[in-house]
Amino acid sequence: MTDSEYKAIVQRLVDAIIRSKYILHEAVQAELAENLNQINFENVVKIISRYGEIKHNKELNGKHIAIICKGNPEMTIQILLAALRNNIHIKLVTLNYHIINNCIFTLFYEIMQDIKLPNVYLNYNENYLEEDIIEKNSNFDKIIYIGDYFDYQNFEYFCSNENLVFWNDNNIKVLMSKSEHKEEYKEMVKFAYTNNLELEVYEEEEDFFEEVNDGEFAIIYTDENEEKFLEKINPRIVRFNEFNFDDFKFKVNDLILGLDFSVKV
Repeated sequence: MTDSEYKAIVQRLVDAIIRSKYILHEAVQAELAENLNQINFENVVKIISRYGEIKHNKELNGKHIAIICKGNPEMTIQILLAALRNNIHIKLVTLNYHIINNCIFTLFYEIMQDIKLPNVYLNYNENYLEEDIIEKNSNFDKIIYIGDYFDYQNFEYFCSNENLVFWNDNNIKVLMSKSEHKEEYKEMVKFAYTNNLELEVYEEEEDFFEEVNDGEFAIIYTDENEEKFLEKINPRIVRFNEFNFDDFKFKVNDLILGLDFSVKV
């Protein structure tokens, strides 16, 4: 897909979402009533309007990627745009948020039909299951599991694809003394509560080291040499003595665009 085609499709998607805002707001309310899924609809619109921020990587052209995630529309919109921008074939399995996602993808499919472009970019259906990916895992160049580490471990046990990647989407593990960093701790708890994040705070290093897994996010408050900790843990992102939570938000550019996931950032 050319840049001009990509921009034209995204603009049509923005216009379609604005025209359908009442229907989409009803879907948001239905999600809240049915599953207590909190959705910031304005964030979805903002993500689409910032389509130019999705990076282009020629190495991804034609790649087949499976993504399993909870389905928060802020995340799935980014995945959709990345598929368009990079000519990626994505099979998306969402474990939740089916009502709002069905609305968004129906608009997308209608746009593709209207401009007579085949939809080879995103394969989505609310009935897709993790088992569908496990069964055909050899068909994918990469499989990305976004969610909780425990759920990922269960999936990994049955999935034999060697290019399986884990990305933690809402859990942050913290090593700190609550008494020494009382104000920081209070601010963390407040932020985690209002942003639907899981915050696990450890005061003992041994417990912290045992619980931090590859691909997770970590914050460490310490006066000691940072290398001591980096040698023992391998989270996706680690920060020392700070908690800018924007660092830990899902960013599709980090996830898909050919980065080395073993490198701490």
